[in-house]
Amino acid sequence: GNHKSSHGSLFNGSKSKAVAILGWGLMGQSAILDEAVEEMANDGITVIIAAGNENADACNFSPYASSAITVAAVDDSLTGSHARSSFSNYGSCIDLFAPGSTITGASNVATDGSVQAQGTSTAAGMAAGVATLYLSELSQEYPGDKKQGPTKVKEKMTRRAEPNVILDAGLGTTANLMTQTTSSMCRYASQCPAGRKCRHDGTCG
Repeated sequence: GNHKSSHGSLFNGSKSKAVAILGWGLMGQSAILDEAVEEMANDGITVIIAAGNENADACNFSPYASSAITVAAVDDSLTGSHARSSFSNYGSCIDLFAPGSTITGASNVATDGSVQAQGTSTAAGMAAGVATLYLSELSQEYPGDKKQGPTKVKEKMTRRAEPNVILDAGLGTTANLMTQTTSSMCRYASQCPAGRKCRHDGTCG
C-alpha cells in the first residue's frame, strides 16, 4: 500500500529475543490490528513500528500499541541538521526519530550495486538494529524474565536518545533522535537511571 511496506520480522532464538519490524500499515485505524501488536509485546516480542509517510498525525493510523516503539524519520542529507523528513508522520504516538532519508544500501542489481532508500520503514529498520543490541544486553541482565524485553528495550532506547534536537518535529511530537548504537555507553544524564549522572567515560554513576 501507500502507507508502509512490509519488512517482516527478525528473530533471534526465543520470543524474548525477537524483534518484529512493522513497516506497513493501514490508511486509518484498526482496533483488531492494534490489539494484535499489543499481544505480540505481551508475548515478549519487541515491536518496531514505522510511523508512516503521510506527513500527518501517526496516532490516526494502525498498527499502534503503547508497548511498541513507533519510529519517525529524520533527514540529515540537506541541511546537516536534524530535521523531520518532509513525508514523516508525527504526533504524540512517536517514540523517537531515526535516519530515514537518502539512506544508501545494498542492491541486487550487481555484486557492488547500491540503492538509496527513504521512508519511516527505513528508519524502523535502523531502530530494529539498535533494539537487537539492547536485547543482547538485557538477556544477561534479566536471564530468567522472558517478558522484560519489550518494556526494557523501549525504556533504554528512549532514555538514551538525544533529546530535543529534531527541527519541525511536528505538533505534540517527542523530538528525540536515536543516536545510541551501543547500549553500554551514555552521552546525557537523561540516558541514565534517575538520580545518576553520565560520567566522562560514558558510564552512569
